Amino acid sequence: QPALIRGRLLGLLAGDEGPRSVAQDGDELVVTEEYGRRRARRFAYGAAPAAIVRLSGDGRWLLIGDRRRVEVWELGAEIRRAGVVDFGRTSDRVGAFAVSPDGRRFAIGTKRGCVLVFSLGAVDR
Repeated sequence: QPALIRGRLLGLLAGDEGPRSVAQDGDELVVTEEYGRRRARRFAYGAAPAAIVRLSGDGRWLLIGDRRRVEVWELGAEIRRAGVVDFGRTSDRVGAFAVSPDGRRFAIGTKRGCVLVFSLGAVDR
């Protein structure tokens, strides 16, 4: 039976192991695996609302962002924040971001037209 999710639905994400949903419930994010184990995993995120979520194809990486920052979370046996790209003190803002199909990189497009590419493997170290 699927887990009941409360809070604001941020997205339905397709991964190699089936779809997942991501919702924000207060200061926590809830990642629900819709197939297989059908479990909900909660972790502290903060009170700021997340605007955009992206999941790597293998389901290992979750990217959460708004117009000022992108956080990278690893969804392994333990959920941990692996890194943050913060535009807080600059005049540029996040326009969009995406994970590469192979799950090894992610890119951020800024409002001023820059594209920044990061290696998820480097974030993992």
